[in-house]
Amino acid sequence: MKIANIYYLAVFLLGISMLLKFFQNIDIQILYLFNYLFFSDSLLSIVTEMGNSFFIISFLVPLFSYLSYAIKNLKYVAPSTLIIPGALFGLIIQVIKNVLNFPRPGGIEGIDINFLNPVFQSLSYPSGHAASILFFGIWWSRLAMGNKFHVIRYLIFCLISIIAFSRVIVGAHWLSDVIASYALTLLYIEIIHKEKVINFLNRNNYLNIASVLVIITALYSVFNFEVFNHI
Repeated sequence: MKIANIYYLAVFLLGISMLLKFFQNIDIQILYLFNYLFFSDSLLSIVTEMGNSFFIISFLVPLFSYLSYAIKNLKYVAPSTLIIPGALFGLIIQVIKNVLNFPRPGGIEGIDINFLNPVFQSLSYPSGHAASILFFGIWWSRLAMGNKFHVIRYLIFCLISIIAFSRVIVGAHWLSDVIASYALTLLYIEIIHKEKVINFLNRNNYLNIASVLVIITALYSVFNFEVFNHI
């Protein structure tokens, strides 16, 4: 897809997400439809928390980096090339969430759906989990495969989309939040997708060492702190 078309798509998606915010009754009805897919607390908790940044950094980043090294016809993607821009994107998302501070489904009276605990009431737009998994999946695919057709690309896109939309199924977010995450991910990737930036991140030994330390810290946090209850 051409760069200009990606920008148009991102702006269009942002427009759709804001319209849903202004016409909340539509967002509520969509929420009820998605919630019909709430069939298992245990399974959905695993699926939706795969969008947690601690899980992504601990497990998916090393996996993605290894796959890009081990599979022929893929370009190597160092952990730093994923973690550094991913951390910046996460900060941007958190700033937007705090500035707008839209209520989550759990913060609206009269919403009668199945919720996955813990239930949060604020900081809804956009979805941090959705933005995180979408960014790491799409960004890695873009770097490792370019614009070439590869079955892995479409498999990853399907998996990260399931994780992103699971945030609506479990009542953690509105569809508008997830759509906004898609839009912001596309915009951010187009902005940072510069050869000089990629080369600097991919070949800087200090950043790679720092990224390994970040992965170790995230792993420690996953197994020693209740990080999935506070993100």
